[in-house]
Amino acid sequence: MSPQKSTTVRLFERPTPARPHIDRRQEALRAVFARLDATAPAASARLAAYLWFRLARPPEPARRRRRMPVGGWPLELDVPGVGRIRGLEFGPDEGPVALLVHGWAGWREQLSAYIEPLTAQGFRVIGYDAPSHGESGAGRHGRRSSTVLEMAEVLAAVAGAVGPVRLVIAHSLGAMALAWEAARSDLRIGAAVLIAPAASVSPVLDTFQMMCGFGPATRRRLTVLLERRFGRSLAEFDVPAMAAEWAADDPVPMLAVHDCDDAELPASGAEAIAAAWPGAELMLTEGLGHRRILWDPAVVRRVAEFAGQVAAQPA
Repeated sequence: MSPQKSTTVRLFERPTPARPHIDRRQEALRAVFARLDATAPAASARLAAYLWFRLARPPEPARRRRRMPVGGWPLELDVPGVGRIRGLEFGPDEGPVALLVHGWAGWREQLSAYIEPLTAQGFRVIGYDAPSHGESGAGRHGRRSSTVLEMAEVLAAVAGAVGPVRLVIAHSLGAMALAWEAARSDLRIGAAVLIAPAASVSPVLDTFQMMCGFGPATRRRLTVLLERRFGRSLAEFDVPAMAAEWAADDPVPMLAVHDCDDAELPASGAEAIAAAWPGAELMLTEGLGHRRILWDPAVVRRVAEFAGQVAAQPA
């Protein structure tokens, strides 16, 4: 299906996104960090670590579901040591499975634009909420807290319960969770779509630092606290390296999609991932940012076309 050389498609007809409004709560938080960073960087780092693993409250269920297709069947799975995971499935029971994987502080409905195009091609589409996200129960770290490692663990558990999995569409940190699990376990999928993927911890930390307004002293201490919590060096969360390891063992078709105006994660991450994956396709857009890219008609069409090519290949 895929040529050996990666290909890039650029869609640069989008308007420039509006300048974000100033959040007063964020400004207050920045003021707190400005004081702590100068006088008590250890306390500043502890506060930053708490906030790093703290999930924002999701919108009300009615708002989350406003774009969801009608129908769907509830899916519930108890993951040992983690908790109850809740999702929905659409499409024929015997169809090839497509998993929708949201990112950090996201929810399954964010990828609902792909449900109807995929079910129309015969896929059994399953979206679920990660631990402490959406409608799933609290994970091992408590309500409104999780880690990318826990997200990866649950992805593997869901895939094992509903598989074999023909296609995974993963957004943001969900793409890192997928790459982590695929490179380090026996998880096998037929193809992957990575939308606005987090390629490493560094750009996520850059964005977090900019939002909080702390300086180098706090960042150095925060890095130590994060590595202690993960039990791993942050350098290990290198998705291009994971992708190369994954592709070497299981070179499935892969499409990476990223917006050049993404203010949260740079498109260079998706470019590096695609470069590390033989035969990968890279689609670049402008003006969509980190989340609107999920709903863009051109992106949805390209992902649907890619899924159709996957479905046409022998399992």
